[in-house]
Amino acid sequence: MITTTQNTRMKILQICNKPPFPAVDGGAIAMGSMTRSMVMNSYDVTVLNMVSYKHHATENDWQDELKQYCKLHFASVDLRLKPHKAFLNLFTSRSYHAERFYSEAVAQKLIAILKSEKFDVIQLETIFPFVYHAVIRKYSEAKIILRLHNMEHEVWESTANAEKHPLKKWYLALLAKRLKQFELEAFSKADGIITISSADYTKVQSLNLSIPVANIPLGVDLQQYPIAQTKSESAVSLFHLGAMDWIPNQQGMSWFLDTAWKKLRGQFPQLHFYIAGRKMPEKFFKMQDAQLHVAGTVDSQFLFMQSKNIMVVPLLSGSGIRVKIIEGMALGKAVVTTSIGAAGIDCADGENILIANTPDEFVQRISACVNTTSIVERTGNNARRLVEEKYAIAVTSNQLEDFLSQLR
Repeated sequence: MITTTQNTRMKILQICNKPPFPAVDGGAIAMGSMTRSMVMNSYDVTVLNMVSYKHHATENDWQDELKQYCKLHFASVDLRLKPHKAFLNLFTSRSYHAERFYSEAVAQKLIAILKSEKFDVIQLETIFPFVYHAVIRKYSEAKIILRLHNMEHEVWESTANAEKHPLKKWYLALLAKRLKQFELEAFSKADGIITISSADYTKVQSLNLSIPVANIPLGVDLQQYPIAQTKSESAVSLFHLGAMDWIPNQQGMSWFLDTAWKKLRGQFPQLHFYIAGRKMPEKFFKMQDAQLHVAGTVDSQFLFMQSKNIMVVPLLSGSGIRVKIIEGMALGKAVVTTSIGAAGIDCADGENILIANTPDEFVQRISACVNTTSIVERTGNNARRLVEEKYAIAVTSNQLEDFLSQLR
């Protein structure tokens, strides 16, 4: 149930580069959490959902308790990679990543919305809806807020650095460079910026922008994460849950399976590792055996996480905040991840999270959990407490209200 406040009804248009519901990945979850915060603050909320072949949705996919408070709109964008357009883009200075999100259907839907209503704030989820900046400025005087889920160019810089093929490496580096230029342009034209990672907040602050900037992390509705119901399938079980069409997830899991997991499975024959996530590569399915279980897409991500006890997130690149880690912590899981995976989360190694940056460190951390189950319990309980104190949606909703009050 949603409890709303009695604040002045600020009118907000939230433009999402993919639908928040169904909540199929961390980005969607982060957007849905923001919508919930807006509703809890009694704002008059309109949401424009950009739908594509990767992320399709209708009003029926939205949670009933949210959609009764929101005006929902949907428009299509074609995000399929088109080699001829990618080639022609080489002869421009534009970001190919960004321009793929421009759709005439979305533009026309946006114009119709802006003509029919006057908004106080238009919030862009991720950097990509900024491609509609000119449309927004033409038809609205609303303040434009960028909500950064990642520093997107950093993800592609890491991908380029990891690429071995010289031509691919050059092209990926070019994409990253242009995306960074697009981000900097967006920062210079926005009226405010919200980050969801403290690390990204520090990076934005270093630019000395003359606009309000706030770090408002993902807000978790703790009623949806009842820790008392958590039961493990066995005394020891590892799990990873993440969308495998996000390159850092796939790269990190390949690295972990090829290194640390080989040692762990031999050292602990009773140890089981469960992997799930959409767009699971065939190579992972082929690696299945009596100890490694690859599920691909699961019916219930919540039940998948709830039934296991040690979350493994071997992330080697990326930016922003890992939503799945916050969810795992909310469920009282012991999370073993890299410094990159933990970046932006106000956590403490050895207290509410376990940091490992090399294969040997992963083996050491997980071995300690297997041999001393009290480490799993203590770390998980402390993780839950951290979420209650700093990531509960009641806390982040108040932070949102404080930030937006600066714009009035």
